[in-house]
Amino acid sequence: GMYVPEYLPPLTVEALRAWHALDFPLLAAEVLHLFMYADISKAELQQICVDAFKSFDAPEVLPVVRVDRFMVLELMHGPTLAFKDVGQQILGRLIDLFLRRQNATATVVVETSGDTGPAAIAGVQGLHNVQVFCLYPRGRVSPLQEKQMTTCD
Repeated sequence: GMYVPEYLPPLTVEALRAWHALDFPLLAAEVLHLFMYADISKAELQQICVDAFKSFDAPEVLPVVRVDRFMVLELMHGPTLAFKDVGQQILGRLIDLFLRRQNATATVVVETSGDTGPAAIAGVQGLHNVQVFCLYPRGRVSPLQEKQMTTCD
């Protein structure tokens, strides 16, 4: 299932104007802080978001490009080339932080038939308190996805 907030914080015109000048990692931190202010400081959240998007190969993280008459948001610049990298890079670091605060570790079990497994694995690489165990159906993921899940540290 999905978690849905019970309450959406109001946004002021001033906040939206201020956000317009932010790069993507800092904008992500501002939006997340609206929902997580009681659990994590803004400075910690900013650092998590900055670190999360260092592995993306586009300076703006998610470029918007013109294709003919359309503006297209490119979601394939993360470490596994999947849109799920956007959330998984932050989520892994948040889980790691909350576990570190409790002096605990955890293994997240992920079942996937595609992009989730590689993105979840990439999202926790290099972290100390969380690891991923990934299950996938034999012959039902692409060769690239299988390599991403079976050739990582």
